Amino acid sequence: VKTFEGEKPGKYASLLLADQKTTLRVMLWNGKADLVGNGTIKAGLLARFLRGYTKGDCNGRVELHVSEKGDVEVEPSDLCQEDYPSIDHFLIPVRDISISGESAHLAGKVKAIFPMSTFIRQDNSEGKVLRFFISDATGDVMVVAWNEKAANLKQRLRDNAVVKLINARVKAS
Repeated sequence: VKTFEGEKPGKYASLLLADQKTTLRVMLWNGKADLVGNGTIKAGLLARFLRGYTKGDCNGRVELHVSEKGDVEVEPSDLCQEDYPSIDHFLIPVRDISISGESAHLAGKVKAIFPMSTFIRQDNSEGKVLRFFISDATGDVMVVAWNEKAANLKQRLRDNAVVKLINARVKAS
C-alpha cells in the first residue's frame, strides 16, 4: 500500500489479476487498498471485483480501478481454484521477450548481481538501482530494479536463486 499527498491525499495498492486467458492490473483506492495492507487479499487467492471502472495506464493498457463505490469479494464460494491458472501459466521464456511496450512475466536463475548504487534525482531526493542477470534455458536478460524494490531485492537475491518477475516492464538497453 502506498500513500500520496495532494488536494485529496489518499492511498492505493496495485495487484495483478489473472483469468484463463490473460492478466490485468487492478488498482485499489483508499479503503479498498487496506484489503492488501491487512492481508485480506494476497497472491493466490480468488477474488471478484464489482462496480469498478476501467482506464488506460500510461502505456495504453487497460486497468481495473476499484474505489469506495466498488466492492471486492475474497474467496467467493461459487468460484473454484482449479478453474483459474497460477501465474506460472503466463511465464514466457527469455528468448520471447519483446520490446513491444507490453509487460512480461518470466522466471530464471540469478547469474550475476551487481552492487546496488544510489543516485540523486532532479528533485535532490536519493534513488537506488540494482542490476542483475537472470537466465533460463533460452537465454539471459539484465534486470533493473529501482528504489524500494532494489532495497528489498538486495537483501534477498543470491547467485543461482530462482526468481519470478511478474508484470515487469520491458525496455531496450
